Amino acid sequence: MGEIVEILRSEIGVGKPILTSEILRAYEDTARSSVFEKIEASLQAGDLARFDRGVYYIPESSIVPGLNMPLNPESVLRKKYIRDGAEVYGFRSGLTLLNDRGVSNQVPAVLEITTNRSPRRVYSVKPIGGYREILLRKPRVLVCAGNVIELEFLDALGLVDSRTLNPNEYEALMKMLNSCNRRILFNAAQNYPTRTMINLMRIEAECAVPA
Repeated sequence: MGEIVEILRSEIGVGKPILTSEILRAYEDTARSSVFEKIEASLQAGDLARFDRGVYYIPESSIVPGLNMPLNPESVLRKKYIRDGAEVYGFRSGLTLLNDRGVSNQVPAVLEITTNRSPRRVYSVKPIGGYREILLRKPRVLVCAGNVIELEFLDALGLVDSRTLNPNEYEALMKMLNSCNRRILFNAAQNYPTRTMINLMRIEAECAVPA
């Protein structure tokens, strides 16, 4: 097994997405051309596999002799656009978020991800993992670990009217709200459309009225 794979195995692990930028960072004192030669040699040897352009992984053996486990596409999307360890830079948004949280039972045809890594306000990327379309959206507020819960709630609130939700959907929305820090929530809400702020004030008023 080559040096490059040993380094990546130690720093990232087996069966996990490895981005080209991470490999270049591990060899920051080496010429790019030499790094890509190392990558190509590792691919040829079967020690490293290519998932897609710019995404590699160290194959993990399966229970079937001679076969390796494929890389999970969700792990690629998560690392590229949502989070890497403790660093958070995006979240699943739009109808995908509503469905994930139980605020809607509508199954989205498009995966939406709000991420700091979107190059434009709305940007379409190559679909992977069975999705027909994947859209990246620039956040209204820079996403981080300290505000992602609040930004998810504001995104959801901009898509629904709490007055039209059934009891289960309303309860799911309230669960999202109850996880929020109110100071962070209202500070972030100032960057959202007026409709979102009105919905936030309405739902806060509903919470203040005894059942």
